[in-house]
Amino acid sequence: MDRPRLFLSAVSLEFRSVRQSVAATVRTLGFDPVSQDDFPTGYGELTQWLRQQIDGCEGLLQIAGTGYGAEPARVDADYGRVSYTQLEFLYAQRLGKKT
Repeated sequence: MDRPRLFLSAVSLEFRSVRQSVAATVRTLGFDPVSQDDFPTGYGELTQWLRQQIDGCEGLLQIAGTGYGAEPARVDADYGRVSYTQLEFLYAQRLGKKT
């Protein structure tokens, strides 16, 4: 039986080590963590990949701090000018995912 997936969202530079610790804890709780750290080199467009990953997750756990994070090169048609981290949260909420 597949374990439920949980998307871990956080500004990469500010919380990389925290996200890794949270991922280890999430595994012990029976979830498979997914995060931007899993983005395959050469995949293509990051925004599309993030949406696909969130589509397949039960929910999203967001680690918030003071950093804003990087923005997609193009303004998002649904959310306007937002960071990748903001886009992850807004998209998960729009889908009715647990956040």
